[in-house]
Amino acid sequence: MSDWTQIEELTRMMAHALLERIVPPETCACTRETDQACDEWIRRWIARDPSLLETFSWLDPIVSRVLLARFRYATAYATMHRLAGHPLPKSSAERVLELYLIDRWYLEFRERWLSGEQGVAVSDN
Repeated sequence: MSDWTQIEELTRMMAHALLERIVPPETCACTRETDQACDEWIRRWIARDPSLLETFSWLDPIVSRVLLARFRYATAYATMHRLAGHPLPKSSAERVLELYLIDRWYLEFRERWLSGEQGVAVSDN
């Protein structure tokens, strides 16, 4: 992966794949355990080959919902960076994925998602 377009396409592809596993919003509880399961899943996915489309049939539906939110936020940020002409950080693409799917989730995305800020609520993901 050499630019934001590839990050954007990859995260969008994964979000679309997760749409099949969505559970009703009232059953979604983003707990510490859910977040940890997402972190572990993301790290394993990155370590294998992020360009391969994953299957989610075995994945807990609530974990799938939180992963969908993470992929949607990462896609939005990749799109914003691409449109603004920002270069991809010098770190590896794998590190960029981890940064946006895990680190930024805790720094800013998670609270925004849970609060529904800017129209992105639990029910939207």
